[in-house]
Amino acid sequence: MARWRVVGGQEKGLIVRSSAEVSSQQLGRLNYGAEVEELQLLGERLEFQKVSGDGVERGWVSLRLKGKELLTPCGWQHLRGCSIGPFHAHEEKVTTVAFDPVTPLQLWTASWSSASVRHWQLARHQQPQLVNQLKTHGLVSALQRLDQDTLLTAISANPMPAGNVCHQADFKQRMAELDDKLEPGQQLVLWRLDPRPEMWKQLPFHPHGCRLLAVGPGNELVASASKERLVLSHRSGPGAPLEVLWSVHLEQKLTALCFTETGSLWSCNGQHVTCWEEGRTKSSVEIQVDNVSALVALQDELLIAHETGFLFLDVGTGQIRQQYTKDVVSAAARLGQSFVAALGAHVVRYDVVRGLGPSPAKASGMWTLPQKVVSLHCLGAVGAPPLVAAGAADGTVVVFDAT
Repeated sequence: MARWRVVGGQEKGLIVRSSAEVSSQQLGRLNYGAEVEELQLLGERLEFQKVSGDGVERGWVSLRLKGKELLTPCGWQHLRGCSIGPFHAHEEKVTTVAFDPVTPLQLWTASWSSASVRHWQLARHQQPQLVNQLKTHGLVSALQRLDQDTLLTAISANPMPAGNVCHQADFKQRMAELDDKLEPGQQLVLWRLDPRPEMWKQLPFHPHGCRLLAVGPGNELVASASKERLVLSHRSGPGAPLEVLWSVHLEQKLTALCFTETGSLWSCNGQHVTCWEEGRTKSSVEIQVDNVSALVALQDELLIAHETGFLFLDVGTGQIRQQYTKDVVSAAARLGQSFVAALGAHVVRYDVVRGLGPSPAKASGMWTLPQKVVSLHCLGAVGAPPLVAAGAADGTVVVFDAT
């Protein structure tokens, strides 16, 4: 359940009553600084159970009085109902954006062009504050925080030479990855974050740039892919390095990776969607799509986002459902039992429609940003609002509640 902190009533505390009615029996007061757990929310009236601090253990209080805020949400709930940005996170397109799975109200962003990772502190109605910046050996294609003290970055190529006259970010990325010139170990890097970020281990799992990352349930299994190799590695526990479980040579480069909730690893190369087991193909389904931008594990299906729309693959039966979109789908991410997708400058929320029908997914919300959206991430924390982070082609980022 959501938690709230008392920020009003510094002198006498908040009046606690026995029911939602403001005329009900007064039980006492809840002191400034106390934290409570939400039991029920009726308009501006909150039924709570005290977690810490001084005052009444249980009762009803008002969230606001004469327009003044008396309680504020704790953790991710602090961002309920609000939006942040657009703010300039990087100089060019935001390759990766990710909510921190360990520490609430923190966000990670990466820019392929500037070879940098930035760590942001989020706050309601305020511009994000830059906490740290990590300079990498090369161009960041993906990142994942594995635990309290460990961050993993995937590097796909060296930075473009100074004075390069090409201003098209996508073209620069493709050209650099054709001849990445990374040294062994620079493709996959572990960072220690405490007390300040520093490079910890270089992992020589790939001969060329690492383009894709996927992390399994519990952050114990990590899949990484370069243009000719797929590697599954694991950790023995928090703070431990990664060790290779298996590695397989690829005949065709992969365009997307994901784990299902049960821990199955799936990949897509535009022609096949493949399930892997111990370095061998467990099952494979043939498809024919161009420019796959995301592979997303939904409840019973895999979502393949591509140039002209979506494919929905039933992992049990192998049945495929197709849906076309007007614009190119440049990114997609799961949001609870639904998903969001980037179509041009729009972020669209879709609800999956079960069974046969003309459309496997139904749009239930749309947000328009100033620039083309190129990266997405959604927050799946228990008790948190459905938050979406969107990175744009001009280096800006927006965070918003997609309720």
